[in-house]
Amino acid sequence: MRNVIIAILCILFLFWLGVDIVLEVYYSSSLPKVSDVQTGHVYQMTVNHGFVVYATKEEFRLLDIDRRCFPLAGACCFALFVLHIISQRKSGSGHDANH
Repeated sequence: MRNVIIAILCILFLFWLGVDIVLEVYYSSSLPKVSDVQTGHVYQMTVNHGFVVYATKEEFRLLDIDRRCFPLAGACCFALFVLHIISQRKSGSGHDANH
């Protein structure tokens, strides 16, 4: 059961990481650098380490949702770390305090 939980947490984290990287890189290279009212690119965002771009409402919302999922991704990593520590202690491969 623990291996299933670990696999699910890894998949969730890697999925979020992939989506985040793709969005940041795609937005920084594809969205206009100046506001364009006619196309609806009026929402200013900073992406990919400082690139200022202008997005449509839908593009802005998508990145906002992605960024709000960051704490969940962090929780997945923390849970993986805790499960790893527990596994190490149960298997006896951790450091023994008597040695």
